[in-house]
Amino acid sequence: MQEELEHPFSAIVIRERLPDQQRGNALAWIELLSPSTKGETRSAAMYLANRQMPLRRGLVFVALDFLHETPPTFTRLVDYSRRQRSADAHPYRILVLDWRPRRCR
Repeated sequence: MQEELEHPFSAIVIRERLPDQQRGNALAWIELLSPSTKGETRSAAMYLANRQMPLRRGLVFVALDFLHETPPTFTRLVDYSRRQRSADAHPYRILVLDWRPRRCR
């Protein structure tokens, strides 16, 4: 069931290029976070649930978070908005999750 949202979620999907112009497999998922995707709202909860899809599919996941007055959506990150004193607290974040195995050389 898809619910009607005030601000629908969107993302950029990077796909592999195929020689016959067919739509290739998704390789990466890129999101620019908005105020509606953060916080304790119903839209934010739905966003977090939907964010699991690219992670479960093993896609490279990129989240651009320029909302420095709100906590990060990944709870392991230090919360700059609470003025926590830490070298790891940053106002803006670019998160890249790449689940692909690394080749050993």
